[in-house]
Amino acid sequence: MKTFNHWLTETEEKLSRAQIEAGDVGHAKTNQFLQELQDGIGRQQAVVKTLNVTGEEIIEQSAAADAKVLKEQLESLNTRWQEVCRQLVEKKKRLEEEKNILSEFQEDLNKLILWLEEADSIIGIPLEPGNEDQLRDCLSKVKLRLEELPPHKGILKRLNETGGIALGSASLNPDKKHKLESTLKEANHRLLKVSKDLPEKQKEIEILLKDFIELDQQLNQVILWVTPVKNQLELYNKVGQPGAFDIKLVIWEKNSKTNVSGKDLDMDFKYYKDIHF
Repeated sequence: MKTFNHWLTETEEKLSRAQIEAGDVGHAKTNQFLQELQDGIGRQQAVVKTLNVTGEEIIEQSAAADAKVLKEQLESLNTRWQEVCRQLVEKKKRLEEEKNILSEFQEDLNKLILWLEEADSIIGIPLEPGNEDQLRDCLSKVKLRLEELPPHKGILKRLNETGGIALGSASLNPDKKHKLESTLKEANHRLLKVSKDLPEKQKEIEILLKDFIELDQQLNQVILWVTPVKNQLELYNKVGQPGAFDIKLVIWEKNSKTNVSGKDLDMDFKYYKDIHF
């Protein structure tokens, strides 16, 4: 009984120290301590069983006063034994939970970093002002990332909140902890930057598209103006074509459809003569 009592006292002291040092002893020491505790409990199980059987026999054969003392001592040892076993189970369960939290934390953090890299890549796409297809394709990508931005902000918020638990896990070695802390800090900085750069990229593309559309409309207007003049010139240049070619009349017919004044008509005619004669 004395030997078992000594083992219990020593184990209780170790458990108490482990509770105080939680989060500071490191992954290797924590696992070593739990393994030693489990091995010790395994060795003592037979001792406890024998102690209880022998103790009950002695109690039955002892005087009432002695039996009472022995019974109290035996009950105390059993209570302490059960508490040690309970703490082992609890610590193993907590360690497993911490591992799961850490694993989920790492997975979410890696996914967020990947999303940020993709967003940065889209922000960095060189724009081609005269290429409508490229601009629209890039705009759709930017808008998609903007739609995904709020949920990813939520992910980062959760990572910041659970980071204390995950990074305080006893299963995490110092080097890995430092790396994860740095990555989390980087994610905060990059998400802040992406939140600013994505709307600016969208605005830049929309301005280029607007300019392109306006230019395209202007070119179409020029084509509409030039086409009848070109057709008349081709007709005039045909051999044997009767009738005289009156460029001023052609310009007048064209401009009359767009409510152009007589003064503008003269200017158009003068411009045409200047460039063709």
